Amino acid sequence: MPIDIIKNKKFEIVTFLIFLSFFFQSIIEVNDSLSYIENSYKRPFLYPLIINIFEFIFSDYFKRPLIIFQLLLGYFGVIYFLKFFFNKFKIKSFIYKVILFFSISYPYFNLSMKIGNSILSESLGYPIFLIFIIFFIKSIFGNKNYFKNFLLSLVFFSLLVLTKKTFLILVPVYFFSLIVELIFSKELKKAIISILFFFFTIFSLNIIEKGATFIKYGTFSTISVSGSSLVSGPFYLAKEDDFKKIKGDLNKKIINNALKILNENNIERIKRNHNSNSDILSFAKDTRRIFHDYFNKYVIIQSIFEDNVEDVFIKRDLQNYKYKNISSQHTTDIAIQLIKLNPVENLYFYITNVIYGMGGYFISNNELNGYYANIGFSGLFIFIFQILIFIISLTALFQKTKHKLLAKICLLFILINFTNISAVAMYQPVYDRFSFFSFQLIFFISSFVLIKFFEDK
Repeated sequence: MPIDIIKNKKFEIVTFLIFLSFFFQSIIEVNDSLSYIENSYKRPFLYPLIINIFEFIFSDYFKRPLIIFQLLLGYFGVIYFLKFFFNKFKIKSFIYKVILFFSISYPYFNLSMKIGNSILSESLGYPIFLIFIIFFIKSIFGNKNYFKNFLLSLVFFSLLVLTKKTFLILVPVYFFSLIVELIFSKELKKAIISILFFFFTIFSLNIIEKGATFIKYGTFSTISVSGSSLVSGPFYLAKEDDFKKIKGDLNKKIINNALKILNENNIERIKRNHNSNSDILSFAKDTRRIFHDYFNKYVIIQSIFEDNVEDVFIKRDLQNYKYKNISSQHTTDIAIQLIKLNPVENLYFYITNVIYGMGGYFISNNELNGYYANIGFSGLFIFIFQILIFIISLTALFQKTKHKLLAKICLLFILINFTNISAVAMYQPVYDRFSFFSFQLIFFISSFVLIKFFEDK
């Protein structure tokens, strides 16, 4: 009997032992970790709340139990996600299962960010995201228990947004899916009820967020610092004359303060080729070099607009979270004004950011310092590969094939990844911390399609 159990649960046992090994690895703390531990004003409350619970139970020794909790949740999220695909598509091979396990659990092995061992909201968000995906697939592509699965997807969507606001990118995914459902199923009543449930969820999340702010600061409102991210790109691209055209006294003070800090630290903004000042084609050709420079300076610029604006305000009149909230509103206005002054450049720069975020970034020869490699095509291939998956999956929907469900899932994963990258690119370079969870779906489904091809043979 024990041997039979081990044989039947071999995959679960092996993968659990892998996660168990993470329990004893180092705890990773980065710059943002402290803001979660201290429950900073700009952090959604769920992850800091969980940290506070562990602090209350384990006092100064809370970090190791917190990491173990994150890893256990991660293991459950990964296994729940995989079990759906194994059962639905009848994957039997142990080797194939292990390969798919690594394809979706890679963020726990990633050398740049082992999310299970990191004190970051991604450690909580990623496994919840995987569970959400399954309930979402069951609701929009399944034939049974639609409302049960749809409501459960909304529950996990709520947990995601309360963990990290990045997951608001799922809002257009919901809307698009509901519209498609309405068009093809023609079940008007079901679609209307689903939309009402969705709006109620958004309304409830807004109330919960404002309630959390009220508990912390005594004000029933939301706090946003997104303006400091939104303005960074247009500020980096702007010409000196553009700053003279900014309207609003406080806006001008914020801009002058940012320029002063950059000058004091000998940090240059965009270095243009002589032609790109007047020629959009020259600017386009030079975008890769410009973006590479912006990628390295974004954090500095964003920090100036978020953390170094105290001199612009009278601090005795404003608490920390208030002046940063007001600063965010003004930096958003500055960003809009700068974009209007250079709409074509900003649009092209945004499209470049999206393409690079989708995997299209490739390194130029001068960045390799004389060494030549096939890095250019390799980077661009990832972007092109996603386009090919999209075309093949879309074509499969109109073919007589038994793999229409798989084609729909491929399209869903591409939609989620594209929506995420497009949203992140509006505010900042698409760092892996903000793109890994959606890109991991592409990595997984690509591996899965290949495995399914050989399984069917």
